[in-house]
Amino acid sequence: MGVEPGACDVPPAQLEVLTVNMCIMSSGVTNRHLLTRLVHLAGAILAGKLTVVLLLVGVRLSKVLVVLPLVYLVGVFLISIPIIRLLGPLLQLAGLNDYKKERVDLFLQALLERPAWRGVDVICVQECYGGWLLSGNYPKLLTEGARALGFEYAAMPPERPHFPATLGQNSGLVILSRYPIDCVVAHSFGLAVDCFGSN
Repeated sequence: MGVEPGACDVPPAQLEVLTVNMCIMSSGVTNRHLLTRLVHLAGAILAGKLTVVLLLVGVRLSKVLVVLPLVYLVGVFLISIPIIRLLGPLLQLAGLNDYKKERVDLFLQALLERPAWRGVDVICVQECYGGWLLSGNYPKLLTEGARALGFEYAAMPPERPHFPATLGQNSGLVILSRYPIDCVVAHSFGLAVDCFGSN
């Protein structure tokens, strides 16, 4: 991050690494809190409407039945899951807070208090998502808190994800290190079924 390593910044021959899954979505709620009825409802409504339209234009029922599972999946992955994630702040007002900020605080407290964790050199974090819309700044909260505990260097993807997830979330990967990180590169794998709704 532009800092020349000093004598104390030379890493040991063997690094101790801690891996952590933060389970933090930048906007919306974690998978265990997704409103499954709403998720399936979107797929069912889309499939139902398409069935009516196809039958009205004369498509045979056997062909319609072949297409329905795909239409249902499109409704779930490209419509309902992104909408529910974007509605996260409203869902929290309805009592579905999944305590994202508190999770960051508890992890940093555990990092300070647990003897086995105090000596680690590198922390590899997954599912600490950031995003352009309704971000929550969880990666920033994590890196700033870790910096106060001696992890002065961090690598993370840009806050604004690359296309096609520009309006979604970034990879959620964060590396915290006591030693300098020479190079950080973010790579997008392109279009996928859930590319607009997750990472």
